[in-house]
Amino acid sequence: MIPCVFAVLLLTAGMMPSSLSAHEAVMPASEKLHDQNAVSRHVFASAADTPAQQAQSSTAAAPSAQQIDQWIKQLSSQSCCSDWTNADWTSVSLDPYAHAQLIELASADETIGYFVLSAAESGEWVLTEYGTGRYPLFGIEILYRMLAQQEEMTASPSSDAKNALDPAETKEQMSAWIHERYEAERLYFNALEAVWALKKRGSGEIIYADAKTAEMYPLDASIRNLPVSAAADGWPINALENVHESAYEAVDPYMHMHWLTSEPEQAANAKELHNMLQRDSSAVYVALIYNGLVTDPCAVTALVQTESDASRQQAQAAAQSLSRDRTAFVGIDKYGTKYVPFSLLAEKGHVYAP
Repeated sequence: MIPCVFAVLLLTAGMMPSSLSAHEAVMPASEKLHDQNAVSRHVFASAADTPAQQAQSSTAAAPSAQQIDQWIKQLSSQSCCSDWTNADWTSVSLDPYAHAQLIELASADETIGYFVLSAAESGEWVLTEYGTGRYPLFGIEILYRMLAQQEEMTASPSSDAKNALDPAETKEQMSAWIHERYEAERLYFNALEAVWALKKRGSGEIIYADAKTAEMYPLDASIRNLPVSAAADGWPINALENVHESAYEAVDPYMHMHWLTSEPEQAANAKELHNMLQRDSSAVYVALIYNGLVTDPCAVTALVQTESDASRQQAQAAAQSLSRDRTAFVGIDKYGTKYVPFSLLAEKGHVYAP
């Protein structure tokens, strides 16, 4: 997979396959409901009461196992998620009030994808992002590898840290290793702004790492004031009933750096983006996130457009009022394909073509 993180301060770390916490090992269907918040209970916390979250302080009821199974059924109708049909899944809340739920899927003990459901003001659950492959959101393995490699690079030759990257390490050991050294917290604001907040035990220093790649970002506590806006761009489940998929060439944004010198493409809606990608499939999306502190270029690799009647009506209304176009998800290459609402991408950055 092609890395796609370019921070204002370039801080690099090793990237390896990831999965959810050791305490969320894949379970049979009969046990799913009884362990949906395993990670939060045992080792890792979801975001605490920040000002942005206090504004949404009412607690939402977590989606039921039947609801999650229905979402998986709808998503697996897409070719990119076709292997999700018989997958096992685990779920964890991404905030104290259960406004966002992360569902990770696995087959034969290997992670194959994930998706996030957020609670809309209407009370329904909406899809705010999803991804395919071995690299889930808030994956424990990839976080462990990044932290262990960082410790190995700074340790003395006699330190036990030189053995930290033993490939035989189990997920349980990775989880315990992180917990011994850090207080780890998930911060989820939207599909483009989600990080680990890692407080070092002893020194109290806090570092921030991308939720998908574990790349370190030059952030501080001010990001806790970002609005929790994921649900504003989400799809209801009926939007998945009839979709059109397109795939495009994945280019390395660090080998094709036209996005540094060219003007962005003008794609006011998903239809215009589709037309642009049909002309030139070697596009790069560049996000400017966390109040401008991070610039994140990623190859555009897919476009998923809903063709339901309600969505077509929404698209027409959006075109007339210049409101947010919620008729498509855009696939970007971020250690596996990560599907993000077009409306969020349009708000946070631009697409560049050669």
